Amino acid sequence: MPQTCPRCGASNSETQRFCGECGAPFSSSTDVGAERTLTIDTSLTEWLSPGSLFAGKYQVIRQIGRGGMGIVYEAQDVKLKRAVALKLLPGELLADSLARERFIH
Repeated sequence: MPQTCPRCGASNSETQRFCGECGAPFSSSTDVGAERTLTIDTSLTEWLSPGSLFAGKYQVIRQIGRGGMGIVYEAQDVKLKRAVALKLLPGELLADSLARERFIH
């Protein structure tokens, strides 16, 4: 049975976790065990170079931006064969719980 996005009203597959139109998350009781991105405590410049693999599924193409709240990389989802942007919190802010909360929001 299709699910309707609470934000934009678009019809989506029941297996989708996010709206295909606006990206709004779908919440349900089955999301309790949802996969979370791990915090990695190594220097990003050391291993996020062009061609490197991040989180086992994103091949980094290049760094496209850097600011106070993050570093943005252009990457390719190797499984889904599509371009993605990865925004990562800089290493110096990983220990700052307020910065991590602001980054997530």
